Amino acid sequence: MAGIKIDGKIIAQSVKDRVKKAAEELRTQGIDPCLATILIGDNPASATYVRNKHKACQEVGIATKDHKLDAKITQSE
Repeated sequence: MAGIKIDGKIIAQSVKDRVKKAAEELRTQGIDPCLATILIGDNPASATYVRNKHKACQEVGIATKDHKLDAKITQSE
């Protein structure tokens, strides 16, 4: 059985195009799509992950809200 070559960049762009179109459609309905992130502490890997999510949202026209909290914060707070 032969393998099928998949171009990840083409697929990723296709997904971004669909999400951008969906976000635009929501805005025509008075809904402003937004991603809120909460980053607790200063883990560099987590900060990179959140930064990449915000960048992806910007590319497709989705607003973001970033909340950074100290590592010592308790769950009840």
